[in-house]
Amino acid sequence: MRRMRIFGVLVFCFVIYVLYLTSNARHNRSPDFYSKTKQALDRDRGPHHPHAPNKGVAIDNDDEAVAMDLANRLKDAEQAAKDNANAKSPRPEGIDAMVDKAKPVVQDIVKDKATAHTKEEYDVEAEMNHLLKRSPSKSTVNQTRLAH
Repeated sequence: MRRMRIFGVLVFCFVIYVLYLTSNARHNRSPDFYSKTKQALDRDRGPHHPHAPNKGVAIDNDDEAVAMDLANRLKDAEQAAKDNANAKSPRPEGIDAMVDKAKPVVQDIVKDKATAHTKEEYDVEAEMNHLLKRSPSKSTVNQTRLAH
């Protein structure tokens, strides 16, 4: 009990120590630092950087047409790749065919489990029941313990 109390006091002191060390870091945070850094990064990236916001960049109809053409070509290439992959892969059989093949195997397993009790297993079970019947009951065991 004394060890647990000492351990608890040590854990409490450690938590207070960590809070004391991190309190100074929490007071030094300022939203100005974050906003100034973000603005400086946006300025340095320029308008053509992929992560820069689209401020002041005009999108015209030619750009939209090129984008749509590129998107259509990508979709066509994706579909062609899928078709080629499907043509090369082996054709799986239908689920119904697999179920039909599995039915006899499952039926054999069920029959084997149903007839699993052979004569030898029956004899072993009967012998175990006989031995359990001969074992002393709880009441007689408790009475002999109390008598000593």
